[in-house]
Amino acid sequence: MKRIMKIFIIGVCIGIVALLIQKSFHIDEDVFMRGYYIAAIVIVIGAVLFNILYNRYYFKKVRILSEQLLEEKPQAYIEGMQALLKTAKGRYLQNTLRLNLTAGYMEQKRFKEAIEILEGLSEKQRKGAVVNVVYCINLFICYFETNQYEKATALYQANTQLLQKFRGGKSYGANIAILDTLMTIMKKDYQEAEDLLEKAKQTYDEVKVVIPVFPGTNCEYDSKRAFEKAGAKVQLVLIRNKTEQMLT
Repeated sequence: MKRIMKIFIIGVCIGIVALLIQKSFHIDEDVFMRGYYIAAIVIVIGAVLFNILYNRYYFKKVRILSEQLLEEKPQAYIEGMQALLKTAKGRYLQNTLRLNLTAGYMEQKRFKEAIEILEGLSEKQRKGAVVNVVYCINLFICYFETNQYEKATALYQANTQLLQKFRGGKSYGANIAILDTLMTIMKKDYQEAEDLLEKAKQTYDEVKVVIPVFPGTNCEYDSKRAFEKAGAKVQLVLIRNKTEQMLT
């Protein structure tokens, strides 16, 4: 609403200035209106092109920074993303950069900081299906890694249709396969998790699996061997409980 009001006010001011010019120089009204319409169209097209090129410039910077993550340099990635945030204009661009910033925090296992950013992005601030699926994937993994299983399950169930739209796709299919596997692990259905992993292996080049280790359980190493046999990279995560009741 504020942006619309700002555009409206600027338009009114330009109109008033143009009218004063027309009256001052006694320009023919028909000639003036034709020039006014042409100028208005040029200004609108110019503004749109500038916005597109401006965003593409920053997204190109993000793609370059992403190589830091592939090279296992998350701190350099974080610092670069924070530098972009200082100069970026526009809420959409800033929110997209914040979303990408969480990937660096996740690589450093700074999940609480990532959660703080992600939970601070309201639905109105997340525009587009791609932005929302990345948001969902990142927040789910952060919840899982911080033992917030109820929140992870609720998030997964609330975004079933969104995840289905990207499931099997080249860009985010592997990430969603991880979410599907983690959901079955939280249900302690390790056979289904292994089946999902095998299916994912046939579709994607590499699949990573996180297996939670609960006190009193002894099947995690069997599951680890099964996943590794299927070709996955496996990470065991110890879940520490404060009371016995927390395990039930």
